[in-house]
Amino acid sequence: MKINKRIVIISSGQPSANPRAVKEALALHKEGYAVKFIYCPLSPWADRFDEKLFSVHPGITWIRVGYHPLKQKWSYRFARLRKKILALAGRSARNYALFSQELKNEACKHKADLYIGHNLGAIEATVTAAGKFNGKAGFDAEDFHRG
Repeated sequence: MKINKRIVIISSGQPSANPRAVKEALALHKEGYAVKFIYCPLSPWADRFDEKLFSVHPGITWIRVGYHPLKQKWSYRFARLRKKILALAGRSARNYALFSQELKNEACKHKADLYIGHNLGAIEATVTAAGKFNGKAGFDAEDFHRG
């Protein structure tokens, strides 16, 4: 059964650190959707779990954005400094994910029917990409936790 619908899932963390997003990606892919999963490398402990996940599920496009805290230390530190400067300039540090600019830039490269944000740091990327491509935007409210 070929559906021909495209879905982009966006998370400001790693797939292995967000099992609900992975479960959703796998279920959608199984139903015939073309799924892309955009994520950030924030949890070095999850790297080996992600590698296994990617090798077991090659039908999903896994897209990493941002800088790895161990493998790209200087770029990662620069991104943290940028976040602090933006917070001091008036952007709310609470709602501004470390790699929100990278998430938004990458999401806006992928035309899809539905964009699903999986945490607060993914909202801006989700809504911006959906608006750019006239797609629908969704948000996993469970990832909001207690605000």
